[in-house]
Amino acid sequence: MSLLDVMVVTDRCVDDTADVLDRYAAPFRLTVLVLRDPDQGPARARNLAAASATGQLLLFIDDDVEPTPSLVMAHVQAHQEHSGRIVIGPYVPSLRGRVGYLRQRLRKWWEDKFHAMQQPGHRFSYSDILSGNLSLETRMFHHVNGFDSAFPCAHEDYELGIRLMNADAAVCFAPDAFALHHEHESTNLSRTFQRARLEGRADVLIGYRHPDIRSTLPLVALQHISGVLEHFVHLLAYRCGPLGDACACLIQLILKPMERLHFHKRWEWLYRGLRYYWYLRGVAEE
Repeated sequence: MSLLDVMVVTDRCVDDTADVLDRYAAPFRLTVLVLRDPDQGPARARNLAAASATGQLLLFIDDDVEPTPSLVMAHVQAHQEHSGRIVIGPYVPSLRGRVGYLRQRLRKWWEDKFHAMQQPGHRFSYSDILSGNLSLETRMFHHVNGFDSAFPCAHEDYELGIRLMNADAAVCFAPDAFALHHEHESTNLSRTFQRARLEGRADVLIGYRHPDIRSTLPLVALQHISGVLEHFVHLLAYRCGPLGDACACLIQLILKPMERLHFHKRWEWLYRGLRYYWYLRGVAEE
């Protein structure tokens, strides 16, 4: 009897992942599930794996997350100590070689996030539910009907967290369930701004599904326009989408020269402005 079942779901793979795994002589039961229709998203992929799983615990790990040897046991021990909880493990970006402004920023976000969770008395919220390294009891996952597959590759874990917390599930942080995050190997400025756009769309869906937490969503605060520049950005995002997109893509080209000239503060200001625009574009689209 296998104590560990590993399910790998391939979605949008452009390499030979499935073939390599079929030939791999795993020391545990390994199942490869292939989503034939492209771009079904992480929520659909995770639900598919969970539906085929037979264990008492589900452990979700993203495809750009590399577990350390202690990760699985740390999750198991956390559940033995805290039955019926959601367990979050840290997965901090591992940066090598030259580290640009974008990678520095991403690493700081993740480090700050996990540092806050580790503090005594931290009050967990739905935005702490990060599915890149997360475990929970199988019965609990199915009780809340899993991930919502309508979400566009963003904040589907936040929305699951809302339903889990509404079901009175508690959250704990397991620092020994450590993993390395290789997000930086596939992320660039364009993908980061596309992510902001998807987050805008996802937050609108969260607002529709959970009216009681609308006030906590970034899209609410961003509707309070405080200056001419913000008014102009809102106008482009909501009224002049194609023109705004073209302007944002042109402005994005300035970021690389700014970095080469070491204009860090100006780079940060422009970067935040572009993320602000693309997030609003997602809100407008949804």
